[in-house]
Amino acid sequence: MTDLQIALGGDPDLVFVTLLAIGGMITAIAIVTVSVIAVQWRKLRQAEDENGLKQEMIDRGMTADEIVQVIRASRDRSWHAHLAELGSGERKTCWFPSRKRQHTSP
Repeated sequence: MTDLQIALGGDPDLVFVTLLAIGGMITAIAIVTVSVIAVQWRKLRQAEDENGLKQEMIDRGMTADEIVQVIRASRDRSWHAHLAELGSGERKTCWFPSRKRQHTSP
């Protein structure tokens, strides 16, 4: 018998259930950890891209007002803003630039 079987009273079914529960907890912790890392990595990349865009606009000689206008425009076209527009009931063009169809909200 293994030490785990002895600790659990020698019942093989209890050992199996215990190992299954431990495996499930480890899997859940791994999924949460990877999800948090992925979200933070995405936020970091977005901040780097935005800072690169700002630096490029500064190098081109754009004014602060023009830079603010460009950054606000890019933030306003987020996916959530698009969904809010579709839910407003107004007839909108598709968010994807390659498609020319019109959407009608129910």
